[in-house]
Amino acid sequence: MNFVNRHFDAIQKERGYIISHQIVDLTINFSDESLEGFTELLLYPLTEDICIIKLHCRQCAIKRITVNDFDAPFDIPFIHYETEKKSNIGHEGELMIPVPKEIVEIMQTDEQGLIKPFKVRVEYKLKQPQSGVHFVHPDPNREVNKSILDPYVFTVNHPVGGVTRYWLPCLNRFNDKCTWELIFTIKDVEGYDELSVVASGKLVKVDRSLDNPYQRTFYYEQDVAVPAQFIGFACGPFTKSRNLLYQGDVISPQDRPEIKVFITERLSEYLEPTMLPSESPNMSKYWVSDIINWFIEKFPFSVPNNNSHHSSSSYPAIKDLYFPFKALNIAFVEGSYHDISVTAGLIICKSKLLHNYRIIEQRFETMQFIAHAIAQQWFGIFLSPHKWCDLWLVFGLSYYWVEMYCETIFSEDKIRLDRKKRIESVVQRDVNQYAICSDKWNFPLTVGNFDFIRSKASLVIWMLDKRLLLLGYSRKMAGLIYLILSDAKSSLEKNKLQGFLNTRDFLLLCKFVIRQELHNEINSFSRQWIYGSGCPIFKIACKFSRKNLLVEFDIEQRNTNSVLSNNSTKFILNPAYFTGKLEVSVKEPDGYEYINTLDIHKAQQIETINYHTKYKRSKVIIKPRMVRKEGINDNEEVAYMRDIIAEYMEEDLPEFFGLDPENNVENEWMIYEWADDPAARNASEQWEYIRIDPEFSWLAKFEFSLAPYMWANLLEESIDVIDHYKAIQALSKYNSKAASTTLMRTVNDFRYFYDIRIEASKALSNFGLDDVEGIGTRQLLKLYESIYCEKNDDGEYIPLPNNFDSWEKYYLQKAMIVSISRLRDSNNLAPLEVKKFLYKRLKWNDNSKNYMTI
Repeated sequence: MNFVNRHFDAIQKERGYIISHQIVDLTINFSDESLEGFTELLLYPLTEDICIIKLHCRQCAIKRITVNDFDAPFDIPFIHYETEKKSNIGHEGELMIPVPKEIVEIMQTDEQGLIKPFKVRVEYKLKQPQSGVHFVHPDPNREVNKSILDPYVFTVNHPVGGVTRYWLPCLNRFNDKCTWELIFTIKDVEGYDELSVVASGKLVKVDRSLDNPYQRTFYYEQDVAVPAQFIGFACGPFTKSRNLLYQGDVISPQDRPEIKVFITERLSEYLEPTMLPSESPNMSKYWVSDIINWFIEKFPFSVPNNNSHHSSSSYPAIKDLYFPFKALNIAFVEGSYHDISVTAGLIICKSKLLHNYRIIEQRFETMQFIAHAIAQQWFGIFLSPHKWCDLWLVFGLSYYWVEMYCETIFSEDKIRLDRKKRIESVVQRDVNQYAICSDKWNFPLTVGNFDFIRSKASLVIWMLDKRLLLLGYSRKMAGLIYLILSDAKSSLEKNKLQGFLNTRDFLLLCKFVIRQELHNEINSFSRQWIYGSGCPIFKIACKFSRKNLLVEFDIEQRNTNSVLSNNSTKFILNPAYFTGKLEVSVKEPDGYEYINTLDIHKAQQIETINYHTKYKRSKVIIKPRMVRKEGINDNEEVAYMRDIIAEYMEEDLPEFFGLDPENNVENEWMIYEWADDPAARNASEQWEYIRIDPEFSWLAKFEFSLAPYMWANLLEESIDVIDHYKAIQALSKYNSKAASTTLMRTVNDFRYFYDIRIEASKALSNFGLDDVEGIGTRQLLKLYESIYCEKNDDGEYIPLPNNFDSWEKYYLQKAMIVSISRLRDSNNLAPLEVKKFLYKRLKWNDNSKNYMTI
């Protein structure tokens, strides 16, 4: 590894040495749940007056330490300090090793002026660990207790690496990267299948003991420098390992990692359904290799190959990327407390992520878990954060990258709707929280803090992507990701230590790709969203000025941390004041939608926009029948709808396609129009609806009210899932028969995205009260009967045999049953007809033709 002209951080300079290589040689013993062996660190001195070496080490019982084969004394002062002082000791390292005087006396420099390295060997034993490594011990009375667990031992580093010190003496910092040799010796457990070990790196060889045929030694090498936080292993009876090939290849291509899945005999029946779900839509057969192919090959060419600021000569040509490690191993274990643990070239998964072909929900969850784990191989492990406070950047870039891939699988509508729900969650949780780039967090992070920073960071990167386009950088965030990875690849090819993800350098890169006069926009964005805390809450009111033909917006801004921004907390939390461009769209009575941009720059401000419709035509007239037009979204259906629509010829579509389910029996459906709603009939508004942030580019909460019939207008005329979601949320709070009818029509119209139909069915459960004559109860039951039942000769609705060929239809059916079960009357009791309905559904439930249960 090349250390010449390398930048060293303050801690490395102060302690006086850096690490180049580390060897780990351990024997795993299940009988006493122990790891025993040694580790050897190759350290390069930065100065000749090194007096002490500090390593991170907890739980381990140290037997002996040598420095260049000279015995060295050692001490672990951690146990002598009071609790409040432990964090400082742990930051520097718990294991203190005074350098033997024999070493100090013979320190020499090489031809490059560097002091020759020395080896620190630590012999130790770890018995019954409480953290860092988890043993799943086999039941000695397996036959009597009917135990089904196999023996396992594996490392755990979720949610953020930092526990390697609990099983391995090391330099447990992001900045201390090195190459690795990992050697594990294991003896089989009587009564169980042959044990094997999978570790971070590429398997070099396996040696069988000449003295004991049941004992083997596994040798792994990791020739790309990674921090100790991302070194791990898993041991178990992985007798059914399998190579996952790339589409059309007999062996893995040279520029792709070898992908191997490790699993036990008992769980092997789930391997093929999980890793080769051939029935998944828009997915190649080998979906794990498809993810890597997309990151390496397809993603670079999805980046626009033009830019308005830099000439092509100063900008790298688009080329394939790379996978940072030679191998990618995926091990499924039982008994883990976490769903997934990610290390360099090794993903340790909980067995619950496995599934068979009959499971619909788990396949998509598993895909997303592993997709995020694969993205972390680049952002987080290969390119690790420079400091703990830079973790937000790792989270944000990897999450954004995975979302780009998921849009090709689950559709853009799915990703946008999930993002909207994540915004609502972050705004609600961002109270009494620090900025995402702050050194005031307690590191390593708790699970709750980890999840909050990851969620908000991904949304901040998404917003920055939008801002970069407005600032003239057409490649947006995808272009920055490509630049970062290309630079890291270049460093690796030149045998240099790859860089780190640093917030300051990242912001400089953002400035580099835009014009100089726009650099302050990046400064303003980072001050508010990266170094500032909280999220904005915009309270917006609007009114029409007849005299000037203007629409006036009164905008008041608050911060979710405002209640805590007194003198004692303002400095700590640093609540931000947010600025930027906010778009509003007004649909006027002339049928046109006018989009205007407001400049948000004050805590409270009034903005006006022009009104275009002539005065005599400016009053909105409520339509006698408000339904979704047949032309809306007919050509905009998402991928999963194309196959459904293709099954029908145009003349075969239902007469009232997308309208009322039973148009000729309105009394049975209790259809109630907005024209019959007193509040809507007496309204005198000058617009059909107003959309705030129609481009969906703010991490914010908007407190903005529209008349209920306007939300219905928006739901029925817009093709945007975010508009649909907002409208449903608003209508669910309006106790009206017309609102219930609008939601019923939404559930029944399969041109809506299936998640929107699910949200509408949930909202309908709010309309079961007596003051709206239980209209929600009637309409939900009729909807279910019309979609999933057929009428027999006695006029009774009998459920159709279950058929889950369409997983969208399955999700809707499941959601409707849940919504029906939540219906309540004014006494907060389930109506009798609901109870009877659910009883009959259970009684006549028919899976005889359902391939998922056969």
